[in-house]
Amino acid sequence: MKFNKQRIRNRDIQSLFLFIFFAISLLFPIIAHSYVMFVLPLVFSYFFAPNLAEIVFWAHRGPAFSKRLRSTRKYYRFIVSDMSFLKILEYSLYPFLFFISILLQTGEPSFGYLFEMQAFFTTLSFPFIFLVAAVIWLLDQSGLRYVDDKEQYIERLGNWFSQRFRGFASMFVVVSLVLSILEKGVSLITLQEILWVSVIIYIQVLISTFIFLKFALRRDLERFEEILSKKYKISAERREFSIKKTRFFF
Repeated sequence: MKFNKQRIRNRDIQSLFLFIFFAISLLFPIIAHSYVMFVLPLVFSYFFAPNLAEIVFWAHRGPAFSKRLRSTRKYYRFIVSDMSFLKILEYSLYPFLFFISILLQTGEPSFGYLFEMQAFFTTLSFPFIFLVAAVIWLLDQSGLRYVDDKEQYIERLGNWFSQRFRGFASMFVVVSLVLSILEKGVSLITLQEILWVSVIIYIQVLISTFIFLKFALRRDLERFEEILSKKYKISAERREFSIKKTRFFF
């Protein structure tokens, strides 16, 4: 109990410090932009990602939110491969697509707009997008899988959740790009602006993803594993299975 009170107190102090830093950053547009792109995503994941991952786990246990829940005995922890640079590139793609589509819909594809305070509320959507992605990565890297011995398949919970996110992000970016080109007209200058802004945005998203996966993910995994072991009695021991066919890559 004393340890939990100390943890809550430390989080309160951290929250106060981050709020003060955020308030100060609003005085300088470039600092505010950097804060939203690099700091806030980590803050959001720290406070919300493990609990949101639990909600996804609960939703998966009750298909289509039915009253009957799947038994937790069908959920196991698999061995997960080490994080490679190619995996980081893959993980960073959909948050980037989702965010750039929102930027194309709400603002101008220019550096002047992107780094000024008029784009602040548009940029503020990124931590929320990143949080959804962080939940997917957390579920994936936790090794949590649903195993159906009778039907002979294994399902990644991260993949189950990300299918909804990826499909929506892909459709949204195509629609946003088409509407932006139709509104501003097809010109080489417009396409160059969109390209250069996209490159700069992707580099920022990639950096945020790298920082989270390499330095912050372990902390969120520990909290999520604590939820799985204490609340749902799912062992942290990694398993291996010999199932001949699978419907999903895992």
